[in-house]
Amino acid sequence: MEERKSNKKTRNIIIVAILLLLLAILCICGTTLARYITKANAPAQQATVAKWGFVVNANATDLFGAEYKNGVKVNAGTDGVDVKASANVIAPGTKGSMTFSVAGSAEVMAQITIAVPTGVTLKDVSLTKGADVYNPLKWTLKSGTTAGTYDTEVATGTLAEVIAKAAKSETIAPGSSAVAYYYQLSWEWKLHVDDETDVKDTILGFAATATTTEATYGNYKVVKGSDGVITVTDTKGTEATDDDETYTAVIDVNVALNIAVEQIQAPVTAD
Repeated sequence: MEERKSNKKTRNIIIVAILLLLLAILCICGTTLARYITKANAPAQQATVAKWGFVVNANATDLFGAEYKNGVKVNAGTDGVDVKASANVIAPGTKGSMTFSVAGSAEVMAQITIAVPTGVTLKDVSLTKGADVYNPLKWTLKSGTTAGTYDTEVATGTLAEVIAKAAKSETIAPGSSAVAYYYQLSWEWKLHVDDETDVKDTILGFAATATTTEATYGNYKVVKGSDGVITVTDTKGTEATDDDETYTAVIDVNVALNIAVEQIQAPVTAD
């Protein structure tokens, strides 16, 4: 009996040992299969936002004013003002100026545009009789390489002629050298050039009073038509025997510029 129990115990030990061996084999096989690994390491990369370093400035504070002293705009309340009005005005003996600029560079392609805004009409003071056009304001455009220094004359003439010379449409390549465009636009209405211009200046002064009701100033009759056109008629002409002379007057000045720099897409080229 004792021998039978011993044999049974021995068999149980053998069975347990076999089970443990099988379990160990399975664990070893499982571990071996789990070691199949494929890897790829991407090297570290860095990037920063592309630089945009353009600055656009425009200062028209001194272009027109309600007060002028000896042809130079002065602050309100200053003594010795030759022209004083409730709104911006111009007159013989006055002048003004404005500045505008584009400067800087970028790491992207850019488009610089200086132009009269779409839908805007420039206006310049004028007095027209037949083919004769008198523009009392003498406009000048100067350029420079730094703000406050404008030593190169670009153009002189009427407002339209000078603004045309200021127009610019330029593509700037990314990473190119910095651009530096500095401009001064100025005007002057001289107080006295000769007797003939004095007469024309006076007619323009009469024209500034025009309404839809005709007004008379000595020999001159002034009226604004329903279309807004101002006419001044000299009922005696330059001499008592001359026929009437009729002038068409523009008494307003309108200056407008669009100065912009914007990023553009580089053109796609075929391979």
